[in-house]
Amino acid sequence: METISNSSRLYKETYDAHSIVDTHPFVSFIGKNDIANELYMNFNKICIYTLQNPLLYSKLDNNILQQLHRTISIHDTYTILTSASDTLISFIDRCEKYPLEHAYMFYLGILFGGNILKNKLPQKYHDFLTYSNPKELVKSFKRCIDDNDIDVSIVVDSYHHIKIIFDEFFNKCKPDVSF
Repeated sequence: METISNSSRLYKETYDAHSIVDTHPFVSFIGKNDIANELYMNFNKICIYTLQNPLLYSKLDNNILQQLHRTISIHDTYTILTSASDTLISFIDRCEKYPLEHAYMFYLGILFGGNILKNKLPQKYHDFLTYSNPKELVKSFKRCIDDNDIDVSIVVDSYHHIKIIFDEFFNKCKPDVSF
């Protein structure tokens, strides 16, 4: 019987929940709406900012953590913090409590989607979205994931939280159509 790797299992078992987030109507605003751009990028920044410190105390290879590290000041996340809802605050807490599960979501999200996002977003976001060797980092990070236990249910639940957060963001970005 063939054993499936943690990274493959995570991908397979979280695919549906991830797809709901990727196809959310809010995502269609990214690159077309300045508010959406700020909300989306600052959401990613605050989540990565929050999970990076707890990851240092994890079993992950320090070398990969150093390569994935993003320098983020809390000032960079001001827009998202000033519009924080209970759902967003709860999600940020989840990032701190379950850093490995959220690292899987956010780091791989940037590594796989960074170049796509750079084609949509203004230049000021490109440094955050750029890694010098994304393909190699994906392989290394997947090896780390394969060597650690990650709770799939936490990842799936977090995608559901993101869907609710994107609902809120969508409402902040959609044009007022009242007459």
